[in-house]
Amino acid sequence: MWGMEADIKSAIKTTAEAGRPIIGCFPLYPPVELIHSMGFHPMILWGFRDLFKTTSQSDRHVQSFTCSVARHLVEFVFSDFGQSLAGVFAYNACDTLRNLPEIIGRGLADRRGIKEGGFFIETMHLPMGGVVGDAGDYLEGYLAREINRVISACERSLGAEFSNAAFQKSVLLYNTLRRLMSDLEEKVNQGVLPFMEFSRLVSMANLLPVEAAIETLSSTVAQMRGKNPRGYSEDCRRIIVSGILPPPPRIGDLFEAADIIVAGNDIASLARSYASPTMDEGEDVKPGEYYYKRFYKDHSPCTTLHHTAGRRIETILALCRERRACGFVFFGEKFCEHEYFEYPYLEKRLKEAGISSLFLEFSIDDGENVEQFKTRIQAFAELLSSR
Repeated sequence: MWGMEADIKSAIKTTAEAGRPIIGCFPLYPPVELIHSMGFHPMILWGFRDLFKTTSQSDRHVQSFTCSVARHLVEFVFSDFGQSLAGVFAYNACDTLRNLPEIIGRGLADRRGIKEGGFFIETMHLPMGGVVGDAGDYLEGYLAREINRVISACERSLGAEFSNAAFQKSVLLYNTLRRLMSDLEEKVNQGVLPFMEFSRLVSMANLLPVEAAIETLSSTVAQMRGKNPRGYSEDCRRIIVSGILPPPPRIGDLFEAADIIVAGNDIASLARSYASPTMDEGEDVKPGEYYYKRFYKDHSPCTTLHHTAGRRIETILALCRERRACGFVFFGEKFCEHEYFEYPYLEKRLKEAGISSLFLEFSIDDGENVEQFKTRIQAFAELLSSR
């Protein structure tokens, strides 16, 4: 089982010891390097399904037909954990998440009497047309202005100070962290590291200060050295998994029990997050004028980054070929429209490529109710064996 509560408490304690105030960030691809370079710890507020058994506090402010990601995120901010936050940063990714900063601000005023300005809340509009095509020049300039506006807001409201040299150091730290995550994914592909343990490690790293996360994952990678990769036969049950979040732990255990091997992932909180553009040491980088233009333009394709959508299907099919996968499993979050719009066409292309697919949908209370999934996963495993 996941130790989500222990991981969060450890992250908060480690951050306090490092003397860095925590800025809670959402969705998954905020400018963490920028926030870190100004003396803060950008904690990714995502995937708290295993932390809260109910969402009684957020349900007073968020509709029940929103996804579990949003409801758990708001629950975190309104809970005792949220009192460790110095502020919140968000950018637009979907209609639900776009409105959460205002909901959080009003909720904190109602619940804790925090008036406007008493809790740092900053938003950024990420142009979803991308920074390419006929409107590229305009959108590049717009994104640069948004990044520079965030810098000014942090300096004005938080007493922070921006330094391009500090920013470059932060970029290199996060590059190192993402490379370590990629190294651990390869250990999963080799059969050395279970997929669900890998998911827990990445989730924990997103909570920890980047320096502590690097230390933790470096130690894990070192422990994996010398372990013999698991030998795979040509007819083994190799799959690629996708979705906004990895499955609940007990669902992941069902795949392990069925001897299904996760050969690669297209999970938004996993591979889509760490398979992003990096910077070489010594490269001249400015956040608004260069780095984030490239970061968002060339980002790993994601349904929440609309301008990357045209590259997604071919990227997934290439991953299936590279990892010799005969199956594809999509973990759907109920009410997540971006992911659902794409899936019918993706399923069609997978079928044409001879790859079997399985769609599993999870609502906010499906983490413990696994029996409804068990038979489907076992049947899918038998299908893969017969291919």
